[in-house]
Amino acid sequence: MEVVVNSCYGGFSISRQAYDALVEMNSEIVEYLSKPSKQYDWSHIIDYDKNRELRSHPDLVLVVKKLGKEANGQHAKLKIITIPDDIIYTIVDYDGMESVHELHRSWY
Repeated sequence: MEVVVNSCYGGFSISRQAYDALVEMNSEIVEYLSKPSKQYDWSHIIDYDKNRELRSHPDLVLVVKKLGKEANGQHAKLKIITIPDDIIYTIVDYDGMESVHELHRSWY
């Protein structure tokens, strides 16, 4: 399975060009993208907490592969990470830099 994450400090977002490519593909994930703010009107965010499955959606992965750096939103450097298909995962964020971790049980 391929998962799109942000590999730099700042935060996950896709560019207007990536958004337009998803619209052109008539991708179902467009409706789940956050509305851009006026300050960053070209940057669309996929909130991991609300839309985890979208980070591995084939349309998003394809657009990031196709556009490369042009898919990056403001303060983002998108990267595709490959993990085994049977892994239940979570994305851990540290000041916008993300990593993929296998989900496991914890007790406190």
